[in-house]
Amino acid sequence: MGDYDNDGYDDLYLSGYRTGVLLHNEGGTHFRDVTRAVGLAPQPWGTSCGFADLDGDGYLDLYVANYVYFDLEDRLSALPVSRHTDGMWPEGLCSL
Repeated sequence: MGDYDNDGYDDLYLSGYRTGVLLHNEGGTHFRDVTRAVGLAPQPWGTSCGFADLDGDGYLDLYVANYVYFDLEDRLSALPVSRHTDGMWPEGLCSL
């Protein structure tokens, strides 16, 4: 959440798998999807995001963290730890 256009209303970015949506707060009454209008591409596997003015121009910049590049055609491997599966990742990316 952050006011990326300095209009006084907090906007939202929702990250996710093969998606990502920037929602502009329309005066505190509703949100409008502006993802395509601002040129944001879907993220491979967005796991976290945040707004910060790191370039000092007075406007918040959006930063999106992604898990790994993943394609549905890739096979998944599971990480067994203590009889539990703790995570999934594309096969061949990581091994124990």
